[in-house]
Parts: sequence; structure tokens; C-alpha cells
Amino acid sequence: MSKIRIKDFGPIHSGFQKDNFFDIKKLTLFVGHQGAGKSSVAKLVSSFEWLEKALLRRDLPSKILSENTVKTSSFFKELFNYHNILSYFSDKTEIDYIGQYYHFTIRGKNLTLENKKTEDSIYEMPKIIYIPSERNFISSVESPETISGIAPALHTFLEESLKAGRNLDGMKFKLPIKNIFLQYNKDKKEFFIMDNNAKYKINLTESASGFQSSSLLSLVSTYLSGCIDKPDFDSKRKMPVELQENVIAKYNKLLSVMGVAASLLGVVLSSSFLIPAGLMAILTAAGISLPPKKKKQSGDDKLAFTIRKYFEGVIPLYFFNIVEEPEQNLFPNSQKDVVFHLLECLNKNTNNKLLVTTHSPYVLETFNNCIYAGVLQRRRIDVKHIIALPYQIHYDDVAAYAIKNGSIIDIKRNDLYQIDPAEIDLYSSEINEVYTKLLDADYERTDEKNT
Repeated sequence: MSKIRIKDFGPIHSGFQKDNFFDIKKLTLFVGHQGAGKSSVAKLVSSFEWLEKALLRRDLPSKILSENTVKTSSFFKELFNYHNILSYFSDKTEIDYIGQYYHFTIRGKNLTLENKKTEDSIYEMPKIIYIPSERNFISSVESPETISGIAPALHTFLEESLKAGRNLDGMKFKLPIKNIFLQYNKDKKEFFIMDNNAKYKINLTESASGFQSSSLLSLVSTYLSGCIDKPDFDSKRKMPVELQENVIAKYNKLLSVMGVAASLLGVVLSSSFLIPAGLMAILTAAGISLPPKKKKQSGDDKLAFTIRKYFEGVIPLYFFNIVEEPEQNLFPNSQKDVVFHLLECLNKNTNNKLLVTTHSPYVLETFNNCIYAGVLQRRRIDVKHIIALPYQIHYDDVAAYAIKNGSIIDIKRNDLYQIDPAEIDLYSSEINEVYTKLLDADYERTDEKNT
């Protein structure tokens, strides 16, 4: 579980409960008014998760780091300009982020890090995607890939959308809202919306805003959640040369250090439950043949751990989906369907994570219902006919925060095992209050007429 502490960063001043850390769990929700800082936190989490991944994969040149300190101001700018949050830092900024193996510390605009990784641990590499609120742009214009100056996060989302589209291979993708399907034309690099019977087919750029907002969000979430524990390349294409060389080098190095035990390597690789299936596919694609699968043998665990260590960081083992405002341009019932779909993608893998920013009471209510259903199911109260198992999530796996007046507030109710219903009601209370005042005025006027 990751943790973060924030103080004096953009709209966030006092942070969480007297500058304490707050958790980033399997499902993490941030709510608040526009400009409160929801997206700011989400972008920080995304930045640190990417940085930890880059460090553990040794993707960063050594000239960037010196004695656990980022020594180039240009890298600091590059890291946080990706999400356009560089201007949020001030001389008073204090941020700490504790990931799997790194503790990142920011004071002002100085970034330091501490590596807490041990020899008996394995880095679980995530596949990270940040789905920005500006996603409608790439769904509403023709050939967005040809437009220069697109924000980096939006450009990454575009690339993943096109990759997911190509992966459809001409097949239709069922959207979570209504009985509507998405299709991709590889030649034209265009997405189309159609009904099940293909009575109509329209370009995504010409479709309703709700389809533009939710279609690629749903497609990318489905595609990336399905890529976990699989090789990070298109299975229908040849493995990239650099990845092939890397895998073969790691395999040969492993053989050299194993000595007599080398003969057991193939057996363990093809049998042990601790070896990801995706690693098998990568080895096969690299031309490394493995024996037929056999039953797990005693002593495999230790050997499997050694193998995992050598291939650490080669393939993603969980999906971290960071989504801004899934409710965009959607009817309340469609908001519910999109939430269900995001939870379904989340629950495909035990270690998957989902972080959502929202200011929709319908989104919060739906998440709350799914949390409550998970609690009841754990109590052996069968409610899967009401909310199916893929959409349920346990209360302990959830973190929920409201951002108000520069502070971050925990809005879970441990006595109810839910997000605080009163907090959800706040989003409509002001409107209800106005309506009550109008009713009172109407009644008062009616009473005056009757007297």
C-alpha cells in the first residue's frame, strides 16, 4: 500500500489530519468542488508511481541522480510538467510519497529519495495509465495523433487508445452504456459507434458527448487490465529486438549462476505457481523452449523466487488505473454502468488499483452500493443477484477522501462500513436547501392569501 503526505501544494495547504500520511488503496476516491485539488493529488500519485517504476527498471540515466538526490532541475521540471503541475510547487511545499520500495521527499523544489528495497523482496511492476478529464478532445477531433502540442498525459492516453483499437482487430467492443458497440478502422485510424444490429454506424467524433467521454475510457481500461501477466507487446507481432535481447541475456545469466540446478530451470518455469504466465509467453517469444508443464515440486518456491528476481521489471503484474471524472456528460444511470465497468476491470487481478476523482453524487452512491454489497457478501449474505460479484469491493480495500478548503478529510464511516452518506448528501444539499426555501415562500404566500 502506498502512502502520501502533502502540504502547501497548489490548492492543498494543511493536508491530511495535521500533516499526516494518507493511504492509496486498491480503490481510492477523491471528491471535492472544482479546483479543490482532487486532480492535483491524482497527478502526484501518478508521477511518483511512474518514477518508482523507472528507477527500479533502471530507465533513468545515472547523471540524473547523485547520492539519492535528483541533481538536475530539468528532470524535476520534466517529471511534473508531464501533468502540468509544476507551478503548484512553492518554497513551502512539503511532499512525502512512500511506494513499494522508495520513499520520495520533496521540500520546496528539491527531490530526494531513499531506497528501502531488500534482497528478499520482489518489485511488483504496475502498468499505469492516467485518463484525464480532457479525454473528450481526442474523441471529438479527426486525426488527433497529427495535432502538435497535445498535453503529454493526453497524448499517452491517445497512444493507448490507438493500441487498444488495433488490438480489437476489427471486432466490436461492447460499451458499458446501453447496447452500443465501438469499432476501430485500422486504415483510417478512426473509431465508430454502432448498435448491435449495425442499423447505424457513426464516427466517434460525431457521436454524443457521453459516448466521446466514456468510449475510449472503457476500451483502454478493458485492454490494459487484460494485458496484466502477459507480455508487454502485441502477441500477433514479433517481439521487439531490444526486449528479446534483454530476456535472453537475463535467461543466460540465470543459467550461469544456477550451475547444477540449471537443468531444473525449465521444469520450474513451466510448473511453479509463482511464475507469471506472461513470463512464459515472453520466454517462448524470445525463442527459449520450455518442457511440458508438470506438477509443482517441493523446493520450487525458492527457485521460482530466484527466477522472479532475475526477470523483475520485465512485465507488468498489476494495472493501476487513474481516472478523472468518469461521470463526464453521462446520464446518471450511465454513470452507474461506467462505475461497474471500472470495478470489473479492477477486480480482474488481485493487485490491481483504481483511483478516481469525481464530484458526482451518482458515482459516489454507486461506489457506496458496491462497497456495501462487498461487506454483505463477506458476511455470507448473498447479494450477487443485486450487485454481481465483479462489481463488489470490500470496505477494507477502499480509501475515500474529500478535499475542502485546502484540507484532505477521510470520509469513510467505520461504523457503517460505507462512505459517509452525509458527505454524499452534501453535494445536493445546497440545491435541496434552495428548493426548501422556495417551498416555504410558496406556503407563506398561500397562507397570506387565505387569511
